[in-house]
Amino acid sequence: MKFRMRKLIGISTVASFAFAGTAYALTIDPTSGPPDSHYQVQVPCDSTPKIYVADLYPGPPGTLLPRVGTETSPGVWTYDVQARLVDQVIRASCGGAGETARYDVVNPMLMPNPTVLDYGDFTYGAFGNVVSGTDCRPGSAVSITITGPGGFSSDQSTTADSIGSWQIPVPGDAPSGDLTANASCGEVRYDPLTFQHRGSAVSTSLPEDRDAATPVAGTPSYTG
Repeated sequence: MKFRMRKLIGISTVASFAFAGTAYALTIDPTSGPPDSHYQVQVPCDSTPKIYVADLYPGPPGTLLPRVGTETSPGVWTYDVQARLVDQVIRASCGGAGETARYDVVNPMLMPNPTVLDYGDFTYGAFGNVVSGTDCRPGSAVSITITGPGGFSSDQSTTADSIGSWQIPVPGDAPSGDLTANASCGEVRYDPLTFQHRGSAVSTSLPEDRDAATPVAGTPSYTG
């Protein structure tokens, strides 16, 4: 998949996320950076907290193992994390309280799937049924044209959310096979994305505890 790299201005900002009913906070420093950048997560906790890091794309992860950190001062745990190509979701828990935060990887990309943050009502196993995009200006207008076999063409629009991400479902009448998406939002012009559309799929609600994917029954098929 091709993507454009944009020049970045150095960012070193600390974001604090308060845990309900407690006197401590999760911090991320910095909060944004380019692909493969490094950042630190700190959690004040009287005992060893659990920290999970998941890429925002593609969809819900499998079982995640907790990260190993260091108690850098009494009751303060530090975790060194390296980002990859896409935003990451950080989930921390200390005792009975927890919080979720996000590290922003500045790297405009198109992807043919829903995101981790949307899988409360996730079209499970429906790879190619949603086109997602990242790193627009928050609140900017997004335009997308999807074309496919037999002269299929569909123009759609949406608005980027508060962190510049967006997603648009592939039209229900889109043919199976290779589809191509061309999209833009303000100054961001994504490289065309060609992906395989496999038809419609059943939407499946997953439980609130999202550290691991929930098994979903599939249709038996003969493999030889």
